[in-house]
Amino acid sequence: MINISCKLLLVVILGSFASAIRIGSFNLHQYGPKKSSNATLTNLIAQIINDFDLAAIQEITDVSLKAPIVLHEALNRVSNLGPYTMTLSERVGDSTSKEQYIFFNREATSGLQLLSASVYDDSKYDYFERAPSMATYKVKQPGKSGVKMFTIMSDDSEML
Repeated sequence: MINISCKLLLVVILGSFASAIRIGSFNLHQYGPKKSSNATLTNLIAQIINDFDLAAIQEITDVSLKAPIVLHEALNRVSNLGPYTMTLSERVGDSTSKEQYIFFNREATSGLQLLSASVYDDSKYDYFERAPSMATYKVKQPGKSGVKMFTIMSDDSEML
């Protein structure tokens, strides 16, 4: 009986740790057509992202929009815990070099549902080379608060 109780206690303890949401953020440094066509690299990135329930990805540079789709498909191929949704920002940047952000959410493990996503309107002050992207999620469990996540890429000189 003691052995069964110890195993049950271990399951309860492990179950409580497993309910935490794992959140990650990655800068993929110019992830575009060349990098997305490298299946080994894309699968490695997908396996890393798969360790998280919610992930913010920076520096998607593909004007054709194929690279984010390739990464999303690779991620869902390696995910055994349910599919990820992809929220792709508009292209941002003041220079000729424009980028996008992605939020990947695996609802089955995060317990989060996307409410809204937007890019910060920086037109009045122009603080950022690339405006931050934001996503607001609702916790699907009743009585719990929501989550707001944002990602920004900037030079230190922009922050002064």
